[in-house]
Amino acid sequence: MPLIRRKNRERQTGSVEVRNLPSYFSRLQRLQLVRTTAVPVMVNPPTPTLAQGQGLVSVTIANSGAGYSVGDSLTPTRSSAFAGRIYVTAVNGSGAVTTAAVMSGGCYSDTSATPMSVTGGSGSGAQFAGAFKPVAASSIYNPKLYDRTNEAAFQFTGYSPQDITSGYRGNGVQNGTQMIIEFQSDTPVLYFRMVGGNYQGDLYVDGQRISGTPIKTDSSGASYIYHVQFGDGSQNYAAVRHYELRGINTGFGGVAVPQQYGIWRPDMVQPPLAWVLGDSYTVGIGAVQGSFNDMHIMGQCLGLRLICDGISGAGFTSIQDGRVPQDRVALKLGSITEKPQFIFLNMGYNDAPAGHIEQFQTNFRATVAKSRELCPLAQIIVIGPATPLGRVSNITAIRQTLMDLCNELVLPFVDVDDLVNASNKSLYTGADNTHPTPAGHVFRGVRLAQLVSRII
Repeated sequence: MPLIRRKNRERQTGSVEVRNLPSYFSRLQRLQLVRTTAVPVMVNPPTPTLAQGQGLVSVTIANSGAGYSVGDSLTPTRSSAFAGRIYVTAVNGSGAVTTAAVMSGGCYSDTSATPMSVTGGSGSGAQFAGAFKPVAASSIYNPKLYDRTNEAAFQFTGYSPQDITSGYRGNGVQNGTQMIIEFQSDTPVLYFRMVGGNYQGDLYVDGQRISGTPIKTDSSGASYIYHVQFGDGSQNYAAVRHYELRGINTGFGGVAVPQQYGIWRPDMVQPPLAWVLGDSYTVGIGAVQGSFNDMHIMGQCLGLRLICDGISGAGFTSIQDGRVPQDRVALKLGSITEKPQFIFLNMGYNDAPAGHIEQFQTNFRATVAKSRELCPLAQIIVIGPATPLGRVSNITAIRQTLMDLCNELVLPFVDVDDLVNASNKSLYTGADNTHPTPAGHVFRGVRLAQLVSRII
């Protein structure tokens, strides 16, 4: 049966007595907040489109045509993910175009100088040669861009956010782990500027995923735009909404909206932040979407904001640079943009084959000590090792060691022993016999929420 070991009313840390803070949620609040199912994909979601390409920055007239008027809006006929728009700024007496400007860059994979025919306007026959740049890619006519550096527009939750390549922002410390970018907007249509760097993420609007398919870029370093449109994009679909872009390998260049709409930082009282130190389960291996893994589902059920720091293959006995658990804590919690109120230590499965119990104990104690040093007000909660195929002797040994360490260090221990077992493994464990299936992530997430709700 799952076991939770509760904290004592007091603990000693060196010569300083630290009293427990009052539980963040009253029992009534917990009953109100804890969901018994995972948060689904939103009903009536917007339409998302991810496109790679470059945008028009200027045009030269290859054929002036005839019959055009100043103010005509012309659309190039070249194949594109999103078409650009050319604005006629001057004509001669016969309506031949004499000057034109780009009002929307579009998104093109073919960036050759071959003249492009156009549709629209009052005339015919005009052709233009275009000059393209990656940063000009656009899916909105005459967009208003909120750059990645705009602190009045965006709230970053991550580790020393900074440019990881020219014009694009990510984690300054281990960009391969999660970053969250939040903002609010009243627009019915917008697009994100991204760069190809193996990004994997998901967009949440008002707390729900807009799609069951993750956002993925390649590693080319090419420009991407992620276009999101509610309904037909008209003002009938305008509403104030809260946006969260959650992902790893982040390369974020900003967000563009039509001129009449805006973006602003969601400065308001928010739910408590929880930080997770984990392994491949925390990465989301086995889940359809990385942000829909067991820990994220637990957080959603509990009403917590969550940032997951998962590294595949990691454990308390890890010795590789960047994987040693106490070093990960120092790197991440030493540079995180907001100190968490809860810290979850969610490892142990990868330590079972090694059997290095003394190293496990040393690193675990150091991990807890560093966590307490950097976040003295945070509640640390330890989650037991997963049992994807049921109980085995090595995992049982790690579980017992964790329980003993939690007793020693006065930490709550959430025991997931045999939640997934020999009887239900076909439902909840994938073909690799290690990672959860998508249903397994949901099962574990909901069960974890119910168990953790007795502690926080």
